[in-house]
Amino acid sequence: MVDVLDHPMRQTIDAELHSRPPLDVAVPAMVYHCALMLEASVPLHGLISPICAALDIEPPHEDARHMISKTSEGLLKWERHGEFETLTFVGPGGSGEPQNCAWQNKIEPLIASSHDRVRISASRITVGLMDQADPAPQEEPSRALREAPGTYVGARVSGGDAFLWTDYKIGPDGYTPFRLDAVTMSPQRAGRIVQRVLEIETYRFMALLGFPVARQAQADIREKNQQLDSIISDLDPDMDLAACQSLLDRIQTLSHQTNILFGKTAFRFSATKAYSAIVDSRLTELREQRISGYSRASTFLKRRMTPAIDHCIAIERQRDTLERRLADTSQMLRTKVETGLAGQNKQLLEQIKASTQSQVRLQRAVEGFSVVAISYYMVSILAIFLKGGEKAGLLSGWELYEAAIAPVAIIIVFLLVRRVQR
Repeated sequence: MVDVLDHPMRQTIDAELHSRPPLDVAVPAMVYHCALMLEASVPLHGLISPICAALDIEPPHEDARHMISKTSEGLLKWERHGEFETLTFVGPGGSGEPQNCAWQNKIEPLIASSHDRVRISASRITVGLMDQADPAPQEEPSRALREAPGTYVGARVSGGDAFLWTDYKIGPDGYTPFRLDAVTMSPQRAGRIVQRVLEIETYRFMALLGFPVARQAQADIREKNQQLDSIISDLDPDMDLAACQSLLDRIQTLSHQTNILFGKTAFRFSATKAYSAIVDSRLTELREQRISGYSRASTFLKRRMTPAIDHCIAIERQRDTLERRLADTSQMLRTKVETGLAGQNKQLLEQIKASTQSQVRLQRAVEGFSVVAISYYMVSILAIFLKGGEKAGLLSGWELYEAAIAPVAIIIVFLLVRRVQR
């Protein structure tokens, strides 16, 4: 056998593919499920470890994010997701009514005492068998559901082998009740149906977490749009640079506030779309068939969820439009400010140029006077020597010599000054 080097993430990816199998649900059964929202710093096994201790079962591995264990009273499943974790317990059923079991006696008190987790979803599914000789009576909500008034949702699921009933209302005990009646079904197939129902219930709540965020953001976006409209209305092609800079400062403040709004809504809106897609997928996998007089779960949920999801998407688009408008207005103002600064720089350069030219002209004039003055002093000094020579009898007519020396002195001084300039 040849050892081939595997990618370091190969085993992890393969384990993720098999990480969340459905529980085997032996009919009849009672299934309890809850999803708990987590704080960012919540320990990975902060809840499941004490639950395992209470049920006297082995806790999950320190890095594990899911677990399925058999207890003395049923099956326990724990899953850790990105921003929530779920607990599912399958216990014995038969009477069709909730029964005291490990969930109420041991698990639920530990959930209630966990202060760093809040319950976002809780479901109870009664899984029973239909009377094959008389299936018609099963096409009505069970007594457990009839006790609470409301609109019942019912459909044949999984190719018509089972009936699913619910009113999608949270009961007095805090759980949304479901009833699943099957003709004959293996524990594996019943577990898959139960898992889909529970995922739909969990993810519909997670998807709609974006709705209150959208409502809050809507007023904020409306206010910021009004502020931006005010800034745009104050724009004037003839406004001076100081006014443009003032508007640009207002735009930058508004952009900062919009970035804060983006940070508050971006994750929630993205999660809403992702969770909504999962709900749609799981509803399709239920393969519902209509029962006369009752709405299917897919019809019921889509009719009520779609407007909320669309509202979140619309607010997200409004936020993105606001960001684009801010960017365009900011760019326009920056261009205007840069153009104004360029004009000011041009005027300044022209003033500097004119001043430099004046200085050059003045310098040349001074240089000309300097040449004359230096030449005058040179000739005067030479004249002193010439006068002395005449009195000593060495030469006569010193004025002629002075007149001849003067042009030479001027030329020499001029050349010396040019050399210094170079």
